Amino acid sequence: MIDPIDRQTVLDALDELCDVVCAYSKKQRAEMCGACLLGSAFDVIEALPPAEQDWIPCSKQMPVEGVAVWVTIAGHDLIIRKDGETIEDAIDRISKTRWVTQGFFGSDGWYGVDGYPMMVRPIAWMPLEKPKAYEGEV
Repeated sequence: MIDPIDRQTVLDALDELCDVVCAYSKKQRAEMCGACLLGSAFDVIEALPPAEQDWIPCSKQMPVEGVAVWVTIAGHDLIIRKDGETIEDAIDRISKTRWVTQGFFGSDGWYGVDGYPMMVRPIAWMPLEKPKAYEGEV
């Protein structure tokens, strides 16, 4: 059974995934990443209060069919070897990497928000709720 994932673990995994898929430096990503789905994931997860950061393991409960949710996936279908790493080491490292995206559960499996079937099955999910608006002084 997979334990729920804490917020920092998810943010670290998103940062590692950005290193693989994004051409921007870390400084540029801080300024530019809001334009992509990964940037949106950072923003939403960082904005969630602690009580709303609980991931629901797919082994315990599945979301309502057809409703978009945040999903955590272990591994991905892209294998990139680091210097000096064997293909087996790369597969082992990647299978332990967790990252976040959006998707929905359908009658015959998981789909990305683009409607295509997911290649790697999610291990946990959380509702795709809009963060509560700022209520402090302006």
